[in-house]
Amino acid sequence: MSNWSGLSFGLLHALVLIIDSYPFTAANEPFWNGLGTISIYGLILVLVTTD
Repeated sequence: MSNWSGLSFGLLHALVLIIDSYPFTAANEPFWNGLGTISIYGLILVLVTTD
């Protein structure tokens, strides 16, 4: 199970990086937008790896 969740998270990370390659360079509120992007990564990681 952990192999699949790790693989899924890695693929999701690559997909999000293609869409939003520089999260801290937004036109409006760059710090908060970058922090939100990192927190979404953390949320997805927790949701995928919990039982």
